Amino acid sequence: GAAAALAQVAAAFAPQTGGGGGLANTVGAVGPPGLPGRGGRFEDTGADASMSTEEFCSANGLEQWVGECLDLLTPSQRAAVMDPQMNTGRARNVNGIVMSRVKKAVPLDQRLGIFVQINGLSEGVVDRISTLTQVQAEGLLDSGFKIMKAENPSAVAMKRITDAIRNHRASDLRSEFRDFVGGGG
Repeated sequence: GAAAALAQVAAAFAPQTGGGGGLANTVGAVGPPGLPGRGGRFEDTGADASMSTEEFCSANGLEQWVGECLDLLTPSQRAAVMDPQMNTGRARNVNGIVMSRVKKAVPLDQRLGIFVQINGLSEGVVDRISTLTQVQAEGLLDSGFKIMKAENPSAVAMKRITDAIRNHRASDLRSEFRDFVGGGG
């Protein structure tokens, strides 16, 4: 189930000493205190936000999934996202403003776990996410945090993962070509 999938992401992303390839060598557990598969890494005793997640979402016209995401943050992360004033006067996508704040306040491994949980992704997707490099994983999340209007969110996530891998490989090849043509060495 979801707890096993979150635990698998957490284990795959647990910090390791020494060199590293993919995310399996670089990231840690997911979710707020009390979530299965956490291992206690993100527990904090910092102050919580000045209002509840529900009040914040209602006051800013946020979609339900953004509230679910905020509920999965630690108290100090939630405060970092929710407490600064929201300047939404000209904003077209208030959800995007909040998720940009989440990106700044929350480590990649925890954001990946939240992505898995709010989209209800399968264990097969979690397996595939665990093979991504940090750049590929950021690319996956940059394509959108919530998978909308999909009958099969896991299939959509697999497509996004494939695209993130392809895009990262293409940028690596361009970089290697520039290095080769530039005669660096």
